Amino acid sequence: IAQASPLVRAFLDYLKYERHFSDYTVRSYGADLIQFCQFLRGEIGTSFRANAPRIEGDTDTQLTGADPSVFREFLAYLYAHNYTKST
Repeated sequence: IAQASPLVRAFLDYLKYERHFSDYTVRSYGADLIQFCQFLRGEIGTSFRANAPRIEGDTDTQLTGADPSVFREFLAYLYAHNYTKST
């Protein structure tokens, strides 16, 4: 996945080469992580992130510094856009 940050790329490589996950599973995880990174950067879900504290720095810093409430906000964003637990 070309858009993936170094941290996400390393995680996806781990899933593929160490855990031997299928290519489909790795691509699916990658797509989800890229979407979460877009949410962190405010590219999607801006109404959900309007009052949230901004995490400065690159995407990897944002990923590792995210408060648990950010994950809940992201899940609320997905739910509001008709994503289900299975997707």
